[in-house]
Amino acid sequence: FVAFAPAFEPHFPVGSELPPWDDFAAEFWPLREALEYCCRHRQVSVWLDADDNIRRFLRKALFEDEDEDEKSAAGGGSDGGEEEPPLRPLPAAAPGEPSLLARWRRAREDAMELWAGEMSVEGDSSEGSGGGDVVGG
Repeated sequence: FVAFAPAFEPHFPVGSELPPWDDFAAEFWPLREALEYCCRHRQVSVWLDADDNIRRFLRKALFEDEDEDEKSAAGGGSDGGEEEPPLRPLPAAAPGEPSLLARWRRAREDAMELWAGEMSVEGDSSEGSGGGDVVGG
């Protein structure tokens, strides 16, 4: 949620009420609890209070920073291919799933669009600044 806050906040505004616990099967309680922490208890605001760089730092630390040695060992290497999205796809929607989960699905789709846009912007800015570094003297 915090790493992709601009995508999640329209679906789950800070301070918003969530459906009662009784409306959920036990398998959805972790999602409900995380949203309560971020939204009802306003913790997403605490995390993002410093500036937007906190969000980007978390996104990179949690989803993007992978040691090159680990990539090579896993067969991924640096072949110039597309970077894998940070959030795996959710299972297909099931009939009768809670409305909260449907909102979560939409927020995740928005988060992937945000990620793709930010990766594009960051890729453009790193290409433009790559030639001016001087190492040694």
